Amino acid sequence: VEFSYNFANPGFVKFWINTPNPGYDNRIPDVYIDGLIQTNPTSTGGKASSFYWMQLKTANIPAGTHTVKLDWMRVGQFFYYSLDEIEFWEYR
Repeated sequence: VEFSYNFANPGFVKFWINTPNPGYDNRIPDVYIDGLIQTNPTSTGGKASSFYWMQLKTANIPAGTHTVKLDWMRVGQFFYYSLDEIEFWEYR
């Protein structure tokens, strides 16, 4: 999943993920800002176990227009992921 956003001020992105695969916990995606991998997102809500939603927060992103990419690495067998409620937060 890739999108661009113009931050008027430094901020971060929050989003909800779900990996509804029996027996597997939610898989946290790699986050890239302008093509550079960031630190792992921080869990800020929900549950890590599958069949539940988990909210994640990216590291701080500077002001300006940036391309944000969420990348779930393929691991073995077939997995599918749900992404919902992408929120953009800015410091003032």
